[in-house]
Amino acid sequence: KIALVVAGLAGKQHIHTIFKKIDINLIIDPSQEAYELSKKLNTQYFSNIATALEKCRPDGAIIATPNSVHKKNAELFIEKKYQLIEKPLSSNVKSAVDIVIYAKKQNTPILTRHHRRHDKIIQKAKKIQSGDIDKIITCHATCWLFKPNNYFNSWRKSLGGGPLLINLVYD
Repeated sequence: KIALVVAGLAGKQHIHTIFKKIDINLIIDPSQEAYELSKKLNTQYFSNIATALEKCRPDGAIIATPNSVHKKNAELFIEKKYQLIEKPLSSNVKSAVDIVIYAKKQNTPILTRHHRRHDKIIQKAKKIQSGDIDKIITCHATCWLFKPNNYFNSWRKSLGGGPLLINLVYD
């Protein structure tokens, strides 16, 4: 039983990928769009984590909330012993370290999703790194990102957002 916390852009990617193999049983998101998505997918819906955890006992959770609230949301699920947190783990080093320390104290494994590890280009780079060519001593990368203007009309331009933390972390 998997809970998806926030069914926004990243959450929908999880649904698209995961629903092929396992069911998402629970969507937690305050938006009307998420409510309607839960009806379409025939899943339970809650507008907040506290109520969801009072009424349900999911086996795992995918935390796809804005980066600046990962710590708060992660701690609720670490106490329940299950989770995958969308990258980056948090919006700053201190809260990321706090998440890791708390998870260790609770003996709870956590994962951070980094989906581009499975991209063909990254797989090729990994193969090169494995010794197919001589030792790599430096690397130069150029990254071109196209994001529509409305992409940055939200939390993505506040603490824990922006193209460096959200997009270039992959490269």
